[in-house]
Amino acid sequence: MKEVENMENLDFIIENGILKKYTGKETEVIIPEGVVAIDSIAFAKCHHVESVIIPNTVTKIGLHAFLACVSLKSIIIPEGVKKIDCYAFDKCLNLTDVSIPNSLETIDDSVFRDCPKLNYN
Repeated sequence: MKEVENMENLDFIIENGILKKYTGKETEVIIPEGVVAIDSIAFAKCHHVESVIIPNTVTKIGLHAFLACVSLKSIIIPEGVKKIDCYAFDKCLNLTDVSIPNSLETIDDSVFRDCPKLNYN
């Protein structure tokens, strides 16, 4: 059975500190403090999401975590993130700006595949 750890944020399904799924309808999303990983497909096909604030407690972004978030425009990956799995931001067609932290140790292949508007910072 899935457990929501932060009752104030019912738009998030979180298990053992891992964000399993975002179910909300907000365009600007703030991931709760204490989340340590964004699981595979957690935001997949959330077409309405334009921006996401990731807390510095997150250390990993999973496979296809933001797949086809076509309205996502920019993302700041905070210090503390050590690994980004392949295809994490695949098909984010309007993603223009990404900030990559110095803490990043592993970035898999094709993390930003099919992101035609992307500028790297």
